[in-house]
Amino acid sequence: MTRQQLQYFLGNYKEDGMTNIRLSAPTAELQAEYNRVRADIDEFAEAHKNITKAEMQREIAQSLSNYLKARFGDE
Repeated sequence: MTRQQLQYFLGNYKEDGMTNIRLSAPTAELQAEYNRVRADIDEFAEAHKNITKAEMQREIAQSLSNYLKARFGDE
């Protein structure tokens, strides 16, 4: 994967709060962080492969709610 591709994908992951790596880090660090994040995603997907759509929607809604409360408080 090129440095530019790593920066693009990690930039998206950064926006989603999945990483806080500096996008100007050396390429080897970017690759290692990309691999770590992808492994986390793959692990999550494997753990939830038998989950129903309704259960996944509830889990996503709960995660979003938790994120918003952590980020903005209980306003």
